[in-house]
Amino acid sequence: MKAFNLDAVLEEMLGLEAEDMADIYKSFLTEIKDLEKNIQEKLFLKDWEKLRTLLHTIKGMSGNLRVDRIFTKAKLLEQYLIRGEINNLEEGIGQLSLEIIEGEKEIKEAFALKKIII
Repeated sequence: MKAFNLDAVLEEMLGLEAEDMADIYKSFLTEIKDLEKNIQEKLFLKDWEKLRTLLHTIKGMSGNLRVDRIFTKAKLLEQYLIRGEINNLEEGIGQLSLEIIEGEKEIKEAFALKKIII
């Protein structure tokens, strides 16, 4: 499963061109990296409430922008946290970091195919 499909997003966002969406995705990539750093910190501090808020934010952002693998992983991590499955949570956060890297790569590649650099 690909992390991102720009053509599907553009089809859903009637009236918006790829150029219109580029700034939104550029902001998304910046914000998600900041959130990821905060997640690592909150995990280390065992600040479960703030960690849940951060995961929920990533889930919402990635879901709204159809970055599916990041959305799916953030949703799973939020469930691990709710159920108190801390070992699964710790392992999953490492996997989330990999999904973010892959998602960024796929987003940039999708826009590059449309001759847009983000």
